[in-house]
Amino acid sequence: MNKITHFSLICLFIIFNFACGTEKKAQDNEVKTSAKADSLVSTVIPKVMPKIEMDSTLAALAPKFQDTTFAPFGKIGKKDLEKMKNGQALNAKEVKALTQKLVKHWTMDFPKFYLKKFDEIESATRKGTYKEWLQDNGNEGNIIFAKAYSNSKIHFYGNIDFLIWTLHHRTAEACPFAEGVVVFATTVIEGKIGETFVLASDLSAGDAPISSETKLQAQDLADENLKLTYSQEVYEDDALIEKKRRTCTLKIQPSGILFIEE
Repeated sequence: MNKITHFSLICLFIIFNFACGTEKKAQDNEVKTSAKADSLVSTVIPKVMPKIEMDSTLAALAPKFQDTTFAPFGKIGKKDLEKMKNGQALNAKEVKALTQKLVKHWTMDFPKFYLKKFDEIESATRKGTYKEWLQDNGNEGNIIFAKAYSNSKIHFYGNIDFLIWTLHHRTAEACPFAEGVVVFATTVIEGKIGETFVLASDLSAGDAPISSETKLQAQDLADENLKLTYSQEVYEDDALIEKKRRTCTLKIQPSGILFIEE
């Protein structure tokens, strides 16, 4: 009986030690697993998005444009266009920087001429020779006033931003006459100045008894798409004698602006 009892005690001792050992091993594994998990968490480095640095040209221009959520798409009235004169004046060097990549499209035909006249007038004004320039160029129908103003910076789509700026111009107050405002959008992609296109315009011209009103408006469609609508009305005295309308869609992409005629 004593031998049996002694044998039973030995078996219980072995079972107890085995159970405790198994529990201790499980606890050790949990600690190791926890430690391993903790070490993984502590060594994970958050992904830092690379900071996009502006090139020197854009860095010099950027302070003149205010960030805004306002997008000048859709119908823009004359009062809205006049308000854009509240921006900071742009000089010829700055305008050249903004227009280093003018899109090639029919919507840019007249604006290219206005940009050329702006460069002439601003250059003569800067040199103090505007009066002399006016004597040679102030004949009827010639543009004698041109000013460019910065407006706003807006986020358009993806990694594309727009710098919005305007060019105001007019001829002498005589016939023939012309005056108007052109709203330009210059794309900014990854800190660099991209292409420039016309976002809107409102132009008036005439040589009695003929006069005309020409407008261009952009409408934000979806994602990277814009729709441009061109319209022109020609009058003789007060009678409408001709009306034109033309539309196209723009795809604003990092690789370039694509025009799709309708």
